Formats: sequence, C-alpha cells, structure tokens
Amino acid sequence: TCFSNSFLVKFAILTIVVSLGDYFLPLLGAKKYGTSKYGIWGAILGMVAGIIFFPPFGMILGIFIGAIVGELIAGKENSKALKAGLATFIGSMTAVLIKLSLSVVMAFYFFIYLFKG
Repeated sequence: TCFSNSFLVKFAILTIVVSLGDYFLPLLGAKKYGTSKYGIWGAILGMVAGIIFFPPFGMILGIFIGAIVGELIAGKENSKALKAGLATFIGSMTAVLIKLSLSVVMAFYFFIYLFKG
C-alpha cells in the first residue's frame, strides 16, 4: 500500500479522538449551559436508547430528548429544560461537523495517494 505506517497511525488516532468527541461534546455543551446531573444522565441514557432503537439519527434525538426529560425530572422549568436540550443538540451537531470534516480530509488524502501511485 502507498500509505506509510505513520500516516495510518496518525489517522487512526484522529479517528479515535473524533469518535470520543462524538460522545462527549454534547455533554460538554450541556454542562456549559448549566444542565443538572439529571439532564446529563438523561442525555447519556437518551443517547444509548437512541443508538439502540433508532439508529443512526436516534443518538442525536435521544440526547436532546433525554436532556429535556432529565431536566424536567430535576424540577426545572420547561424553558430551562429546552435550553439544556438545545445545548446538547448544538454539541451533537458540532461533533457531527468535526467528524464530517475529518472524513473529507481522509477522503482527500485517499484520492491523492490513489492517483499518485
């Protein structure tokens, strides 16, 4: 193959980091906007349920709904619960955009090496 070992290792590390970000960025977004423990746990449980029952988009929807439900259970007002849901949604979309960007870069390098050699 025309890909060096260091190239493959670098892209493997980037892929792992971006994949982890896919799980943690929504939670960091929620925490930044003052989401409670219940909202965070709701987002985590919603993410897992979404992945299991409604792949592939269930993860994003599950995080959003889970954060809202968690905040409502914590006794927060509807507007604050919705704000928590939106914060997790923004974090999810940020993670998706980062993943998409990495995918484009990887495809670019793949085609460069494919036609180079």
